[in-house]
Amino acid sequence: VSAAAVITCAVLLPWMLLSLPLLIYIFKAVQRRYLYTAREVTRLMGMSKTPVYSHFASSLDGLACIRASHLQASLERRFIHFIDVANRPYLLFWSGTRWLGLRLDMLSSALIAVSTLCIVLLRNHMSPGLGGVAINQIFLLSSYFQYSVRCAAGVENLFTSVERVQAYTRLPSEERRAEQARLEASKPPAAHTPPPSWPVHGEIRFEKLTMQYRTNMKPALEEIDLVVEGGTRVGVVGR
Repeated sequence: VSAAAVITCAVLLPWMLLSLPLLIYIFKAVQRRYLYTAREVTRLMGMSKTPVYSHFASSLDGLACIRASHLQASLERRFIHFIDVANRPYLLFWSGTRWLGLRLDMLSSALIAVSTLCIVLLRNHMSPGLGGVAINQIFLLSSYFQYSVRCAAGVENLFTSVERVQAYTRLPSEERRAEQARLEASKPPAAHTPPPSWPVHGEIRFEKLTMQYRTNMKPALEEIDLVVEGGTRVGVVGR
């Protein structure tokens, strides 16, 4: 449909085609300038929503404890704070959208004004009917320009979600890191690693060992000296 509108305008107003490349360049320049900020604001919108959902879900999970501890007012204030933080980039996003819409309307008005001027200058070579058709097609063409720029900007803004998903897929596994940390913690230091044949000889020695079952009871073992030789089994039974 947009191609048909361009062809119709080219046939009826060939002089307008001279301004069309410049107009397309200006449309793209406005779009790029808008996207510099819109992409970052969209990322901030995605990140600022996470605390809201997390706080809401954790509040539902611990609802009984919250009511028992009378913490409803405190958690409500935190929730309102998270909503305020999430609304800040949202307000910036819609302000940028209005900025883009105003510039696109101004460019469309310029296109319509130039086309109307061409029709007025060519009034002796164009019938009123063809002039009306040309103005109608110019209105359609300007709306197509605006719609294409808005759609392209919206698609690029929404691709920040794909960017976040890709970033999450590249995160290292927490389970793998925890397993690696456990393995490293279980390994003895290299400087103190015993030989494979260790222990060759050994014994367990107790000197003046005192033990009791509770602090208010008499010691069950009092100042016991005991040596357990290597290769033997010794059991201490009873009090």
